[in-house]
Amino acid sequence: MLGYQVPVLTLQPLVENAIKHGIRPKDGTGTVYIKVKASENEMLFSIIDDGVGINKDKIQEILLPGLGSGHGIGLSNVHKRLKSLFGKDYGLQIESDVNKGTCVYFRVPLKISVDDKGGLTGEAQSADCR
Repeated sequence: MLGYQVPVLTLQPLVENAIKHGIRPKDGTGTVYIKVKASENEMLFSIIDDGVGINKDKIQEILLPGLGSGHGIGLSNVHKRLKSLFGKDYGLQIESDVNKGTCVYFRVPLKISVDDKGGLTGEAQSADCR
């Protein structure tokens, strides 16, 4: 799946957020999983942590600029950018249970990054580990 495009700075803020707000405040150790699954026309990304979790009544507020913890811009920026790039049906989804962890997931349409000669370009080229 290295040849498919993913918007720049989409995964990094989500993983950073999972560590900073999910794992770091937890007593003991924690784990962050990054899962990617492709369907016929989309990729589904899931960033899952076993951290402290989020109260259900706070989940929707997290996607609003300035209302999350920290600076309150990381998740809201990613959410807004996904909607801007792909439409209103896209964006971040959050599921969480206090003291059990959080899953932030999003979808992007499958779009391969190729140049006019059929070679990989841009981010796909730099990530090509073959």
